[in-house]
Amino acid sequence: MRHIDKSCLKLRALWRLAPLVGLLLLFALLAPACSSGGSTGSSASGGTGLLRGIFDDAWLKTGGSERAAILKSMATGLHVQVVRMDLRWSLAEPQAAGRYDTTYLGNLEAAATAARQAGMRVMIDVFGVPAWASDRTYWTAPPAGYKKGYQSFYPVAAAHLKDWQATAGYLARLFKGKVSWWECWNEPNMWLYMYPQTKAGEPMFSAEQYVKLLKAFSTAVHGADPAAKVLGGVTAPFGTDNQLRTSPQTFLSDLKVLGAAKWWDGISHHPYTPAGVMPMPKPLAKPQFPELTVTLGNIQTLLKMFPNEPFYLTEYGYPTQASVAWGSGHVSESQQARYLTTAYRYVAGLKQVKLLSWFLWKDIDVGADNPGSAFFGLLRADGTRKPSWWAYARLP
Repeated sequence: MRHIDKSCLKLRALWRLAPLVGLLLLFALLAPACSSGGSTGSSASGGTGLLRGIFDDAWLKTGGSERAAILKSMATGLHVQVVRMDLRWSLAEPQAAGRYDTTYLGNLEAAATAARQAGMRVMIDVFGVPAWASDRTYWTAPPAGYKKGYQSFYPVAAAHLKDWQATAGYLARLFKGKVSWWECWNEPNMWLYMYPQTKAGEPMFSAEQYVKLLKAFSTAVHGADPAAKVLGGVTAPFGTDNQLRTSPQTFLSDLKVLGAAKWWDGISHHPYTPAGVMPMPKPLAKPQFPELTVTLGNIQTLLKMFPNEPFYLTEYGYPTQASVAWGSGHVSESQQARYLTTAYRYVAGLKQVKLLSWFLWKDIDVGADNPGSAFFGLLRADGTRKPSWWAYARLP
């Protein structure tokens, strides 16, 4: 989530707040049995080859010398190696199959080029079904809190899977040589990105839908740019195995049964610590209900499930203020710096994990009650540096 456009932040807010009581209860359940946590894994020395990423779209809203200066600061000041960007299918091809928004895509292409010129590699996640490609049979039965009609999280209509594949090929050709990794979808184990998760008699419904997307996406990307890698899964850290949320363990287990590994080059996961409780658990604290959650504290759950697969942790961070979208949980700026260091040192010792991307580069502060605010940044909203900026810069 990044210089996040408002619609995305509102979705994130709903993820964490709707239904409010149920979600706050979920956060409470996911709090570790001992909130003081503590290190339960080995700290690794430098030189392990772990890639360091940043996930923040704020710089995408800039251009020219300002964009170049931001990217130079990331590359030379923070030693960032990978930048991750969102690409919404619903914005890239909003009107009809084959009718692309050249302004939207042109900005992303220019950003990818600029990042490469600054010496960083690029990762793009693609998600969000446009109305014309959506299966309208789901529009009349929305999740609680939504009106009937189009939402970008409904399944792709079967007749439009070929258009999804064509779009993936178009994007891979457009960005050929500029994008190292393509992520297929974002958090498909959450209703905000794929709904419904389950159906009567179809407990693996979301996983089955996802594999269809992944197969088409991977086939097109690899055909257009053989050097690019496709990442699958892209899972959120928790779920309750119902119509709205699927735990990452269940979702990835279902993908394994469905043979999804044939279509990816690695697995992506977002091992956030739930932010709805205070004090926030430390990075390596075990969640109280590990069957529902995968944070860094029990990331081994997924690594053991896929012992021969590389993993990419493409969203991770701690907020330094409470916010509407992310809940009441937060840490002090000094804690954020310590937790960042702990997380990167631990992950550097996990040979299967190739990347850890921090969210965000810079805080977004548009008001305490605005769902657009997020305070995970290495920089404050005014551009001054938090202790975490220096902690990130000193990583081996």
